[in-house]
Amino acid sequence: MTLRKSDGTVIATRVEHAGTPVRQMIGLMFRRSIPQDYALIFDMRWEQYIGIHMLFVFFPIDLVYLDSNRQIVDLRHLRAWTGIATSKKPARYAIELPDGIIERGGLKVGDILDW
Repeated sequence: MTLRKSDGTVIATRVEHAGTPVRQMIGLMFRRSIPQDYALIFDMRWEQYIGIHMLFVFFPIDLVYLDSNRQIVDLRHLRAWTGIATSKKPARYAIELPDGIIERGGLKVGDILDW
């Protein structure tokens, strides 16, 4: 599975879904790193303010929030162990990406992602 922008730009080729409440709670906890072509997608089933915690995450990440149409509504850069980041707008999806992907992929609010 591939994560890409609507213009075809590939963001990640190793895409994983956090499909259960336990998997969503664990997220990237306890991992020492992730590959540069990796994405972890959280589907919250409906739009809401989504909080993502960084407890026991040992490296910085980029975080992208999307609405039900998979349009980006918020972008964040999170440092290791920095607590909780909550979306500025209601979102259905949260995607955890390697540090720097927002900039390298040219991601911005309003872009549409697909997988």
